Amino acid sequence: MAKCGVDVNNTIVSQPVNGEEAMDIIRELMQVGIDVIVLDSIAGLVPTAVVEEEFSYNPMAWQARFVNSALPKILGNLKDGSAFVAINQVRSSIGPVALDNMPGGLAQSFFAHFLLQVRRKGWIEEKDKTKVGFDMEIRLRKTKVGGENWDSAIIPFRVEGGIDIVESFIREALERKLITQAGAWYSYEGEKVMGLNGIKNLFIANPEKFDVLKEAVT
Repeated sequence: MAKCGVDVNNTIVSQPVNGEEAMDIIRELMQVGIDVIVLDSIAGLVPTAVVEEEFSYNPMAWQARFVNSALPKILGNLKDGSAFVAINQVRSSIGPVALDNMPGGLAQSFFAHFLLQVRRKGWIEEKDKTKVGFDMEIRLRKTKVGGENWDSAIIPFRVEGGIDIVESFIREALERKLITQAGAWYSYEGEKVMGLNGIKNLFIANPEKFDVLKEAVT
């Protein structure tokens, strides 16, 4: 995670034994005003009543009932300037039409200010076909604060460094014809370099050029 930009020296990690303990910890962190609180994941929340029963014990919609009850109790404690990020999984429903469902019921989508669906769109490979990352499609399934529902963006994510900011701007600049490509050659304001790594290195070595590109794109 440090390679992806997370400040691990300012990160607190807790591993609660059940769903109630997880929600208690989240509420306490909200009350003291922690900047970002991440729950990983809603699909892993199991209340004590289920943990302590036999494996065959499987009451109807137990996880959804727990999440529906817990979210209203904790979200009122979230301070201004703090963010609560709940990670979940996408699962297909059983039936003639496959729909994307999330474990934990509908309450999470009602309470969320943003609902982002993340999928792998394709691999990023080096010349020897080694996979070094993937294209991450982020789709805005719901927003309460602006933007268009179901808008999406594809962002390059590299294992050795997280989101590739430079490549993201290069892709946008190519679509807007600010950078032109002819085969393996890329041209930008009179400079011509070979390959994607070549144009990336051009901007990395010349931060002032990259600032100009970002200004033009945004």
